[in-house]
Amino acid sequence: MANVLGHLMMFGSYLLLATSLVRHMVLEPQAIWFRDLYASEAKFRSLTESIPDYITRFDRQYRQIYVNPAGQRMAGQTEDEMVGRTFREIGCPEDRCIFLEEKIRQVFDSTNSFHTEIEWNSPEGAVVLDLQLVPEFDANAQVTSVLCVARDITRRKQSEESLRRSSEMQTVLREIAETAGVSSSMSELYAKVYILIRQILPARFFHITLMDEATGEIVAPFRSDGVNFIPERRPIGKGLSEYILRLGQPIRRIDSNAGK
Repeated sequence: MANVLGHLMMFGSYLLLATSLVRHMVLEPQAIWFRDLYASEAKFRSLTESIPDYITRFDRQYRQIYVNPAGQRMAGQTEDEMVGRTFREIGCPEDRCIFLEEKIRQVFDSTNSFHTEIEWNSPEGAVVLDLQLVPEFDANAQVTSVLCVARDITRRKQSEESLRRSSEMQTVLREIAETAGVSSSMSELYAKVYILIRQILPARFFHITLMDEATGEIVAPFRSDGVNFIPERRPIGKGLSEYILRLGQPIRRIDSNAGK
């Protein structure tokens, strides 16, 4: 009897030890993992819901499983309208859907991030986005979702374009000044100016108009579409050329007040 009780007590000790090991090796780490996951998710939302970047999380079916407030404003839709749906289901253009689905699948398959710049239509108009797709991994190093981080860089791109055009303009103006010193005639100069201007402006129709202050006349010595063009003179009137000369600055369209 004593031996039986001894064996039972030993078995009970082993059972308690095994239970303790299971709790220590399996249950406690799992509880810690879930606790850390919850804490990191809370931190994630706290961060993403207070920044201006557009944050979207996708699953393997291209469904949006999270969209931050900035992303909702960008799309002009609510969280309920977006979460659980694909871009195609919320009405995005087909070409954009195909592009994004291809790149999301690429990130899932390769486990590598993807970065590009893309034009997008928002409720406020067309914008340029700096877009990154980043894989998110679980505890087993498997990609469970793809995080899309998009930043509006429209103003930066506009500034870059403005600087580029300004640089091109300065180059053309310098070349015009150099051309003026080597041209054998004014007709040759005007023709070369036309060629240079076409480098920065789509000037299919181009003419030069001058004001002769001595005679009070408008002089038009060059026109790009004139094969046998004869320079003309006329009194100052209320035409577009006179309007621009009075205004003293360029315009990009015909103003409704041009003839006034």
